[in-house]
Amino acid sequence: IIGENSCNGGRACREAHGAEIGTDSCNGVTACDEAFAATIGDESCIGEGVCIHAHGAVIGDITCVGEYACSFANGLIVGNGSCQGYKACNYAFGSTVGNDSCIEHMACYGLYTTVADESCNEYKACSYARAHVGTGSCNHVYACRGGKGSIGSDSCNEFMTCQLLEGVIHDLSCNGAAYACRYFYGTVHEHSCNDGYKACESGSGRVHAYSCNDGDYSCASFSGNILEGSCNAEKSCYEIAAMISTGSCNAVEACYGVNGYDIGGCACNTANECKCSSVPGAYVCDDSSDVFTNAQDATCPVGAGQWFPDWAGANLGCVKNVGSNNAPSYMLYNPSMWMFDDLEDCCDKNYPWDLATCLGASAAAGSDKWFVNYSLNKCVKECVGDEPCGGLVDGSWVDLFESQSECCSKKVWWNTECNA
Repeated sequence: IIGENSCNGGRACREAHGAEIGTDSCNGVTACDEAFAATIGDESCIGEGVCIHAHGAVIGDITCVGEYACSFANGLIVGNGSCQGYKACNYAFGSTVGNDSCIEHMACYGLYTTVADESCNEYKACSYARAHVGTGSCNHVYACRGGKGSIGSDSCNEFMTCQLLEGVIHDLSCNGAAYACRYFYGTVHEHSCNDGYKACESGSGRVHAYSCNDGDYSCASFSGNILEGSCNAEKSCYEIAAMISTGSCNAVEACYGVNGYDIGGCACNTANECKCSSVPGAYVCDDSSDVFTNAQDATCPVGAGQWFPDWAGANLGCVKNVGSNNAPSYMLYNPSMWMFDDLEDCCDKNYPWDLATCLGASAAAGSDKWFVNYSLNKCVKECVGDEPCGGLVDGSWVDLFESQSECCSKKVWWNTECNA
């Protein structure tokens, strides 16, 4: 059955056996070629190869407009005013698209899911998506590309906000700056992840209402369970792998670098509430007051209070990673190589040719241990002053001993005057 002014173009309706085609439809070269048993409304399937091989498709009015917009989309069900643009719904096998959806080049290319009304209206907004998309969602470039799970209404309407995301996104969520709920696994409840660049990036778990809403990286790399009113500021839970209780991690960099710790019911809400853990890259709660204490700054993520070589500064020795003395990021990323608990260890490793300068005041007295002075073939004490002091050793390669007799017996046993 073919309506008026339809099937205009070379092979436009060739072998479209059993198809029902409305008015002003299937116009273009191979527009509805081999569209077996398809049902096509008015002013639809307009363009070259637009509905070719769309076997059994059900297509509404003013739908599938543009080259290859609905080609090879076997079993596709589309409402009115949808799938408009080059390959907009190409290869969308067995999918269901509502009204006024999938409008732009490749907007729903390779789709395999259900898209409600007024959704997925941008370049590749829902291409390869496997997630159910609610009304008014995924309306931006790559917004829900490759997403899996379920996306509620009026959600994921920013650049790449739900790309490759898996889980359940409730209504009015993931609408903020780019990457708001990117790669999140689990459940994001209402009004969440709406305002921060990478707000819930790489998250895994459950984000409750009013969470991850403000600031760059607010829940980036999160893994766990974030309750109501949490992670609402810049970098507030960056790289965290923990449960965050209600009202937690709300300040700029408040829990930056926390990894593997259950923060519990304490706050971590202002710039001066985090106590650095002895474990590099972590914080602990002050149980005595049920809040975090001590200064929270960029030194706490890794190596807080540790020593590092001052290559970028005066380069005279090691400095402590505290206050304004911040270790370079490459050292923080490889703390086993660059960060030291003791000044002596840092100096031995990085400034062995000038230990005295590196150690500073601590070097003035020396170690009071014994070493060999080979010009005298005797053991002397590492200290500054009269005998038995012999000055400071040249570097960490010099063997030190607790007593003169031990030094003599192990190093200059042939000299009977060693102990003299």
